[in-house]
Amino acid sequence: MDLKIILPVIGNILSAISVVPEITKVYKSWNARSASIYWILISLVTNIVWVSYGVVKKDMGIGVLGAIFVGFYSFLLLVKMTSKNK
Repeated sequence: MDLKIILPVIGNILSAISVVPEITKVYKSWNARSASIYWILISLVTNIVWVSYGVVKKDMGIGVLGAIFVGFYSFLLLVKMTSKNK
């Protein structure tokens, strides 16, 4: 397999794995107090850019993965904004 394919796949898998503990914790407690609003917003915007890039390049893989991350960070933002202790 080509290294140009393997490296992005590994990077995307590691990125997905890295956010799972935070998503799980917030989902179980419905509390995003410990998550930085700046981190959530920057990550959300970053992944919106990735989705846009995937659309422009007509690359479903980039677009779909970016959309999944947009969903993750949108969930975190929703919880952060609706939590009693922001």
